[in-house]
Amino acid sequence: MSTKPPTDKRDDADDDSLVRDVDAAVVSLGWKVPQTEDEVRRAELELTQLGADEALPEALRDPQAVFGRPADRVEIRPQVIAFEPMPETEQELARAARQGSTIPPEVEQAMGRDREAAEQDMDDGPQDA
Repeated sequence: MSTKPPTDKRDDADDDSLVRDVDAAVVSLGWKVPQTEDEVRRAELELTQLGADEALPEALRDPQAVFGRPADRVEIRPQVIAFEPMPETEQELARAARQGSTIPPEVEQAMGRDREAAEQDMDDGPQDA
């Protein structure tokens, strides 16, 4: 049994033909935006030849009327959901910010004092020094 992959016997001309056929199919289905002047002309001609059942409804023919009319939707306003954070979550996040390294007891005590002072300042409001 050979482990050699089979050789590709396709012709480059066949590939080019396939690319052209697929491109023509995509264009004919309207899935591709016209790129050249000729494509734009053909698309405009096709649009003028649309039947009455495929034409835009009267309500959509005037863009100013469409974009100028009030929305029929109910206005949705975001709501803030208030919740009290859990102290253990705050502590874990603070530790995670330090990438899980241990904190010496004296540093933890200083952090606690700083936090208490900051909370006291928040409760008392700004004070002039």
